[in-house]
Amino acid sequence: MIFEVAAIDLGLHTEEGIRKNQAGRAEGMTANLTEEHHQTLVDAIWKARRELESYSLQLNIQSAIIFELVRTVIEHGTMYYSQRRPDELANFHWIIDAKGDNSIPTPWEKWWTMFIKPALQTKFAHDPIASLKIGDYSHMKRFVFDTVSEFHQKVLKPKPAGPRPMNLGLVLSESLRFSKDPEPGLELVDILTNATRRALRGNLQAEGWLEIPTIIVNRNPHNIHLLSLDDTVPETVKLPYGHIVKAFDIGAKSMLTAANQKDW
Repeated sequence: MIFEVAAIDLGLHTEEGIRKNQAGRAEGMTANLTEEHHQTLVDAIWKARRELESYSLQLNIQSAIIFELVRTVIEHGTMYYSQRRPDELANFHWIIDAKGDNSIPTPWEKWWTMFIKPALQTKFAHDPIASLKIGDYSHMKRFVFDTVSEFHQKVLKPKPAGPRPMNLGLVLSESLRFSKDPEPGLELVDILTNATRRALRGNLQAEGWLEIPTIIVNRNPHNIHLLSLDDTVPETVKLPYGHIVKAFDIGAKSMLTAANQKDW
């Protein structure tokens, strides 16, 4: 089991800064559209942009965190299991804690589950996720484009000698569902998330969260990824919960197995 944490301190942000971030993300959705794109795609992306622009700042923040979290889960998960249980990479199953009724996604949930695929596909093209030469990725072959079409060549711009782009549409859509039921996996994530949040707020003693870092894969600079959506947030600032962030760096899982650490 791997637990990933992405968080944001809204106390460091301003409403103006978040609105600027939202406007920038919306503009970025349509910035690369050209006459070469099919009109149906152009219309769909413009529709998605207008929907993003209409959402509250809270939903904008949530979508930004989710996009970053999913990227990290894919990157860390594939590297981690490629060394230990590579057959786990044959399938990706996503279960989302539904906010709507009867497990039917809300309009916002429909928006991010649809747009996260092209958004991350483009991001992966410009900033590919890390991989390990010593890892076994053979079970992931079906999630890689066999051939890259002329259209994707222009959009993704894969390097001739580099790895073929990952088909994120398949990774993220083949098995994805929303659930309102008290499923064990969702219940466990809810417990861990609440414990981490309470720890950062100083409302939970160390005994309540001390073991959580043991199911987190060690990362730099810290295992708790604090996002910034505001250009005015200083790069370095003394945080009242800084000692908790540092404590979560202790006892985390190593990305490499003991055997691979010797060969690395």
